[in-house]
Amino acid sequence: MAGFLIERIDCGNAQFRRQLKKLDAAVLAEVFSRIALLPRQDPMPPGLHVHQLKSITVRSALDPHVQVPVWTLHATANDTCKASFTVEKGVAYFRALGTHDEVDKNP
Repeated sequence: MAGFLIERIDCGNAQFRRQLKKLDAAVLAEVFSRIALLPRQDPMPPGLHVHQLKSITVRSALDPHVQVPVWTLHATANDTCKASFTVEKGVAYFRALGTHDEVDKNP
C-alpha cells in the first residue's frame, strides 16, 4: 500500500452499512477495530492482508464517471470476513463486507 496515506475512513456506503447490520456485536466490534488500524499504520499491519484487487476497478465514491482501483482487507482475524474499499484524496471509502468470495466477486 505504499504510495498513499489514509487520513480518514468513510463507512457511509449504503451496501456496506447493510452488511454491517447483519453482524453480531462481537464480530462488528472486531471489524471496526481492524478498520481503525488503517490510518495509523505505515506500513500496514501484515495481519490485515491489505492488497489491491488486480485488474478490477470500481466507480469512484467522489465521481461516478471515474473508475478507481479497489483494495481489500481481512476484516476479522480468523479471515472469515473481508472488506473492500477505495482510497481517494486520503479517504478510505468502504464499499462491501462479506466472505472472501462475496467481496472478490462484488467489491
